[in-house]
Amino acid sequence: VFVATDIADLTLAAAYQVNNPAGSADSRDTYGVSASYDFGFMNLAADYSVTDDNNTDFETKHYNIAAVFGVASTTDVAVGMGNKDSDENGFKDITEWYANVTYKFPQAKNVSVFAEVANSDLEKNGKEVDMGMLAGLRVKF
Repeated sequence: VFVATDIADLTLAAAYQVNNPAGSADSRDTYGVSASYDFGFMNLAADYSVTDDNNTDFETKHYNIAAVFGVASTTDVAVGMGNKDSDENGFKDITEWYANVTYKFPQAKNVSVFAEVANSDLEKNGKEVDMGMLAGLRVKF
């Protein structure tokens, strides 16, 4: 269930979902709230959610904050950070960040390209995980 409302340049939303993985009796309940505000020169958004694993009683809390800036009529830049704090072993208090740029082709409004870098303080086997990079093409039909 997702509900949202706009009040001038402010958007408020709330969500609730139940996830039952295929072939499993386990279920997870997730609920969250979010808000975004369009300042004209940038859009600032934040969200907070909690997932309860009904089988293990583990709880995971997520929060994110992001800003999107229009640097040209064809180009947007976004930056954001998030935090995941879980009771589950091996996933305690992970902070991550990302930055991306999207270019929309002026002659083809349904085509854009994007690139993103992201990193976190997650460690596996005592080593930091590598920074992630992504690039792509988006075509809307």
